[in-house]
Amino acid sequence: MSRRIPQEMYEEILANLQDDEVSLQNCTLVCRAWLPRARHHLFHSITLDPSSRSPRFKELIRSCQDVAPLVRVLELRGRAWARRGWWDPENGLPANLMWPTLPGMQNHPSRRDSDVLETLSWLRGTFTSSSSPSHDPVAAISLPNVRSLRLDEVTFNSDTAAFLAAAFPRLESLTLNGCRAMAFASLVDLMQSFLLLRTLRLLSAEWLPLPHHAEHALPRPTDTTSTSTTVPDLVNLEFTRDIFVQPVLEWLSKVEAHKTVRSLKCSITTQASANALRAFLQASGPMLQRLYMTLSESRGPTSILEATQFTLSTCTGLERLEIQCSPPHHMPPSEHRSLSWVLILLSKVRSPCLREIRISIASAQLSRLNLEGLDVVLAKDCYGSLEHLTFILDSIRAGGGGRDKVKRTLTERMSTAHAQGLIQVEYA
Repeated sequence: MSRRIPQEMYEEILANLQDDEVSLQNCTLVCRAWLPRARHHLFHSITLDPSSRSPRFKELIRSCQDVAPLVRVLELRGRAWARRGWWDPENGLPANLMWPTLPGMQNHPSRRDSDVLETLSWLRGTFTSSSSPSHDPVAAISLPNVRSLRLDEVTFNSDTAAFLAAAFPRLESLTLNGCRAMAFASLVDLMQSFLLLRTLRLLSAEWLPLPHHAEHALPRPTDTTSTSTTVPDLVNLEFTRDIFVQPVLEWLSKVEAHKTVRSLKCSITTQASANALRAFLQASGPMLQRLYMTLSESRGPTSILEATQFTLSTCTGLERLEIQCSPPHHMPPSEHRSLSWVLILLSKVRSPCLREIRISIASAQLSRLNLEGLDVVLAKDCYGSLEHLTFILDSIRAGGGGRDKVKRTLTERMSTAHAQGLIQVEYA
């Protein structure tokens, strides 16, 4: 069959099936020529957890050595997942293990070193060959071409960080979601263990406080002696509201990570986080090109900006600014914050390179935004290079005639920006 179908054509067919595991498995049986490309898509992204899917996948890559180099994106889940791996020919029984979870930011009365030991045991059992010593992380490399790693509900320490760094030496993107470090120093070790790391996303993570009798054993977050001289050249950073961002940004500033960061996504919820972000942006200067931020989940966004004298005037290389205005879904309308902070923030911009501003806001909240004031701010000379002012609205509430109303509102209340052809509307 491969002789009758050009290679470019069947590769395009397989590319369109990259998210359809069943069809890709069937394609591996069509002919020998289709097998390599079908495997490329089948094994590009893999999810493993402590259930039977891990040992079965280990057996697969042991018996078929062509598979391991194909894995580029890996997700490790600290708890057993109900859905078995598609490569698993049998229904494996779930492992009787209790793995740590992080439902939200909360106080933990005690350290759970046993969680770390279970995690390390699982990782070593999955990524160490039977002939390799369990204490030798360098011999544990089974998936050497992994570029992106996501950790979900994993408890880790410095030993875990060292093992992961040895197992995935070419890692470029790291995401933590629902993870817990035994100390801030463990999080630091993880961040600086991957020398090729370019993207760091901390979606939900925390570190446990040290017992009073052991506070001297590990450095505090602000102690520069905890850092190493080998720090990856981070380019993209993302922090959500579930991250105590102050010590992280302080550490990144101390190791001069701001010199390489080009894209930053973060949420300001307190004055402490605003101060830390202001210092980081000031240190970044013209290096930062893309900034995404929100204060919609803070209790007093306007007062936070005023109290901290928050400004974007030092970000003279900023090319794209995204602002999230929509309140959290769980917040009742009676608790919605004032949107005056948006104008305060935009009035502090001084970048001659700014090309695009994107504002995400619920269509029902659009009338609460001071559009006339926004029109005046954007008419200033410092916005002379602005090409697009894009409003991202929810499509359900703005459907039908609602979209015409939105367009009419923006045209009437932002006449200057409309005359310049800046206004665009997208529906999420």
